[in-house]
Amino acid sequence: MNSRARVSTIAALVVTPIFGFACGANTVEEGKSNAPPLASASTSATATISPQADRLKEVKQLASEAFVFGYSPLYMERQKRTLTTNLRVPLATFSHQSKLSRPEDADVLPSLDTLLSSAWLEVGMSGAFMLKLPDMGDRWFSIQMFDAYAEPIGVVSKKATGSKAQTIVITGPSFTGNIPANATQIKSTTSTVWLIGRTRVTGDADVAKASTLLKQWTLAPVAPTPAPKDFPPSPLGRPQDLKFGGPELFDELDDILKNQPPPQDVVGALVAPKYHTLADFAKIGVGPGLQPTKTLSQEELAAVSEGIKEGADEIDQALQQLATRKNGWDVDATFGQRGVDPARQAAAVLRGLQWPVSSEALVYVARVDDGDRTLSGAHDYTIHFDKAPPAKAFWSLTMYTDGATLVTGAKRALLTDQTAKKNADGSLDVLLSATAPKNDADWLPEPSGKAFMLMLRLYDPPDASWSAPVVKRTK
Repeated sequence: MNSRARVSTIAALVVTPIFGFACGANTVEEGKSNAPPLASASTSATATISPQADRLKEVKQLASEAFVFGYSPLYMERQKRTLTTNLRVPLATFSHQSKLSRPEDADVLPSLDTLLSSAWLEVGMSGAFMLKLPDMGDRWFSIQMFDAYAEPIGVVSKKATGSKAQTIVITGPSFTGNIPANATQIKSTTSTVWLIGRTRVTGDADVAKASTLLKQWTLAPVAPTPAPKDFPPSPLGRPQDLKFGGPELFDELDDILKNQPPPQDVVGALVAPKYHTLADFAKIGVGPGLQPTKTLSQEELAAVSEGIKEGADEIDQALQQLATRKNGWDVDATFGQRGVDPARQAAAVLRGLQWPVSSEALVYVARVDDGDRTLSGAHDYTIHFDKAPPAKAFWSLTMYTDGATLVTGAKRALLTDQTAKKNADGSLDVLLSATAPKNDADWLPEPSGKAFMLMLRLYDPPDASWSAPVVKRTK
């Protein structure tokens, strides 16, 4: 597979649906082979539900909750194996996007202002890896790091750590070694770490310059941590297909719980009365070393499948509630917080971890106009900014079709702080139409007669109380 195809595949896998596109004890005993029975309902003469029916009801409920809890680590494990084993990208090796997307590429939600980078680490419980970056100069960059439960563990960026050449030591949760005096430590909560980087580019002519810097990003084990030699096993399925799985998903999850114990804040997010505990999940075979497909009855396995479907529906519903809408724009200003409600965490993973953490960038999404009508290429619109979007680093406004791809045939698909022309008073007027106006300086071409959406990205963002102006229909 050539580098272009590999990076395109990486970008497609990282991106998933966005807003409106939808698709007791806290530990369990390792190696337990038989799932203990659930408490059954009273068997008094007045009972209308048999103990077996009551058990199946509870199995279904626990399966629903366990799927919501397990979605994030299941997704991460499958994603790791897909982006390393399937694409033949070794662990501890960066893959960098080398070319900006084109409308004909049909990439989902491509960024036209940053290049995407990705790398996976297995630091072990007590190991460490060293990340070295060159002097990035004035170029904006950000590397977000996530643990095996898709929880953020740290950010290396122009804003967070500066642009000078730097060394970061990424350690496992039980690391006790020494950190070099000139290095910064980021401690992972699991042995798996996913690094997702973004680096600003100002167009095709700037890609080569940015790529020169990206080639100097290096990852190396800190002795005595061994260098990775083998690829992980092949994934048992695609990460995006988890919602269609059955009880076998919990066999997968049990292996993760054994090899990647959940951090305490992740376990602590299982708050009653909404959720049961991990000890309760063990009653249906969900826990380190357990295998529900070998210990539950056929009737119980059927109830597990029903519960997984309900859990998938709950995640879809949580996806619709990730953002807050104001002036027709949806924005999630909370992404990057640890230990949130498991359904919200799973929804954020379903949306895609390519989404920047809110401290690094805010993404505003518009799909409706001032009349709460779906944006359509059958109409013209204007967006009036009293002042240019208040990003401290830079901003961009990109248009996508309702399929979340770039508008086919469009000579431009975004405006940026560098290309937009302000009015004399510092305000900014953006025109959206299917046909080019006489003065097209701040114009974005619509897909003729088709629905579309807008993404306003603010890098190094202002306070989340800032609101994007309404998209006003003019024709």
